[in-house]
Amino acid sequence: MQIIGDLFNTLLFRPIVTLLVLIYQGLSSLGLPGAFGFTIIILTVAIRLLVWPFMSKQLKSAKKMAELKPHLDTLKEKHKGDKQALASAQMALYKEHGVNPAGGCLPTLIQIPIIIALYQTIFAFFGNGQGLENINKAIYFPNLQLSASPNLNFFGINLAAKPADFGSLGVAVLLIPDMADSMSAVQGQMMYMMPLMIGYFAFQFPIGLALYWNVFTILGIIQQYLLSGWGGIEGWVKVLQPKH
Repeated sequence: MQIIGDLFNTLLFRPIVTLLVLIYQGLSSLGLPGAFGFTIIILTVAIRLLVWPFMSKQLKSAKKMAELKPHLDTLKEKHKGDKQALASAQMALYKEHGVNPAGGCLPTLIQIPIIIALYQTIFAFFGNGQGLENINKAIYFPNLQLSASPNLNFFGINLAAKPADFGSLGVAVLLIPDMADSMSAVQGQMMYMMPLMIGYFAFQFPIGLALYWNVFTILGIIQQYLLSGWGGIEGWVKVLQPKH
């Protein structure tokens, strides 16, 4: 386990930390207000573009599987009670249409470590008094080390604040996790559990992490639209379209 942890830190966590600090210092040198918030957005876009090919493959595989569902239902009815014949018929169907039923798994497995590393990087900045120390230890180049914690104000919002503290911060912060929650819901992944999980995490964790997840999710929906149209959110789009 120690070897896996060391590889994770060397290949993913430390490079992402270094890149995040590099972007932040570049934006700070320009005097850009809310530099850390924009750093999270830029890094999230960069990571999403990195896993874009893998996600495209996964979405295409899922689309093909959805198109084959009526055929699969027919085969299940035809070979009801004969599992061996059903399995053979399904494999023949997959082969005929050039579909790999496991094609969507590999892209997910590839992107998970990258997403976890980005998540941990952002979370490290909100550590309880040790965030700055942990970040500086992880940076590859000593000249990039931060002398002080970054300004976490982003358009009047403290990115280290948690929506769970709305009693002292105001009810407006409760709106921030909602995008991640609703976007996950309309994508139809784990229809009930996933929105609840993401909503809970966004409620308990710093707003900076909700910002990352919102940007990542929006880019995912854009990618899905480019590959297969609006899909499960087509009804929502029609409702939002102005009536002539």
